[in-house]
Amino acid sequence: MEELKKLIQQNKKEDLNEIYKISNELYSQKQNDVNVFKILIISSIKLGKDVMQFEETMKQNGMNFELALAKYNIEKYDEALSLLGSEEKDKVLKAQILQKQGKFNEAAKIYTEVLETTKQPKTGILTNLAACIVSDPSIDSSLLGTKTSDYVSETYGNAALIMLRKGEITKAESYFNKALGSSALTNHITVDNKNENQLDEDDSKLKALQKRKEKRQRRRQRKMIKKHGKVDPKTIDPERWIPLYQRKKKQKKGGKK
Repeated sequence: MEELKKLIQQNKKEDLNEIYKISNELYSQKQNDVNVFKILIISSIKLGKDVMQFEETMKQNGMNFELALAKYNIEKYDEALSLLGSEEKDKVLKAQILQKQGKFNEAAKIYTEVLETTKQPKTGILTNLAACIVSDPSIDSSLLGTKTSDYVSETYGNAALIMLRKGEITKAESYFNKALGSSALTNHITVDNKNENQLDEDDSKLKALQKRKEKRQRRRQRKMIKKHGKVDPKTIDPERWIPLYQRKKKQKKGGKK
């Protein structure tokens, strides 16, 4: 038990398998130990293991959220919703379930509500909210706000799609450039038949935007070669290929002039 406590205190992801292994062994010896049971269930869920055989015991021990999460993982969404309360983590899971069910407007309202009060990192919620807005154009895009400090690549990718729909090409290009490091721009989008064609269309627009950017850079490159008499484009300062507004922004941050 001491070893288990130590691993939990360390809170390292790589220890999760060991936590599961030890708690499973302890639970087989002490099935009345509620703390061991809770550790076993939580570690099992985090590892993606099926815990539905413990459903009644989880209810008896007040583990409704964990049970809802387990049901969410096996796509029993309505059953999961019936178990959720009013705590922040319950609200976020409820929004995720509604998003999976294609109820993007309802999900967006909950995400927005949580964003106003949460003291936890906002990245995941913002990414899901952006995905809801992409999936349902009727949702007010201003719900995302203007701060991008909590954005990751997927959030930027979804934001780029939103800006494209609004016709704000410069912003779309800026967000798209920041999203390029991600392997997928819209991993969190729940696609249904109604939205599939629209998402394909948006994806095509993003690809066209990237091609336009590359073409513009090649044109600048040729001009620089002609102006400076350089044959090898690698000898030209690539900073000069960046659009003026981006160079100015970089200069303000102390970048290269």
